[in-house]
Amino acid sequence: MTMTEINNTTAQHTPGPWNVYRWADGNMTCIDGGPDDTICIASISGDDPEKPWRRANADLIAAAPDLLAALEAVLRECVLVQKHYGDSSNAREAASARLTAEAAIAKARGL
Repeated sequence: MTMTEINNTTAQHTPGPWNVYRWADGNMTCIDGGPDDTICIASISGDDPEKPWRRANADLIAAAPDLLAALEAVLRECVLVQKHYGDSSNAREAASARLTAEAAIAKARGL
């Protein structure tokens, strides 16, 4: 997927921000988003609500829209730098980073 293809697609996911909530009984952690947090993006359940990975996973999932937006911004800047500097000494690294970013964005958008 190229930057042009990315620019010509729109995100299909529930817009951010996404927020993490823990149910009162402690047995479920829910990631909500959309207008007034009315859409359940994901839920994480388990027998032990004190497992640290539960909150860490929920936080990572909730950060997804922000991470996607940040990566898209970085990719736009990378493209501009490549156009301006061309075949500089770090062109290979920039090209590799750009391909990685494009692939991650495509995956996040389900393309």
